[in-house]
Amino acid sequence: MTARDECTVIFHHGKFHVISGYSTDSQGRFNKSVEIFDSATWQWDHLCEDFLEASTSPKACVAGDDGQIYMCRTGDVAVRVGERWKMVAELPADVGRSPYGVTWQDKLIVIESSKFGEPYKLHVLDLKSHGWVKLNLPKSYCGSVQSGCTLEL
Repeated sequence: MTARDECTVIFHHGKFHVISGYSTDSQGRFNKSVEIFDSATWQWDHLCEDFLEASTSPKACVAGDDGQIYMCRTGDVAVRVGERWKMVAELPADVGRSPYGVTWQDKLIVIESSKFGEPYKLHVLDLKSHGWVKLNLPKSYCGSVQSGCTLEL
């Protein structure tokens, strides 16, 4: 395992997946790799250099409740199938270049702001029907989304 800045970590099929990021001396130059840590064996057991199709921020990579890995890419949402990404749905036209995603109850929640200080745009994708619903948020909900999570009680 190499140290990474701005990577994404998801828990998928009982293992931690450390996706993309960059070394401190490569500031801002994201890689396409994933390293996988098996918490049962306490071992790093896999490295895939081309997990992502492009060198990009991995903040829109998420593990779904359905056992799949999803990612918002430029213009669409994709699911990881074997060694490839398969398009699931087009992103709504008003979603910009760097959305943040989180899954909850067979839904993908996508939130982003076109620039700092602008109001958030929030869309929900039903992962079964692939239909989008836009939710309106108060204009005071603005800023830059760096991370998020869901908590179900």
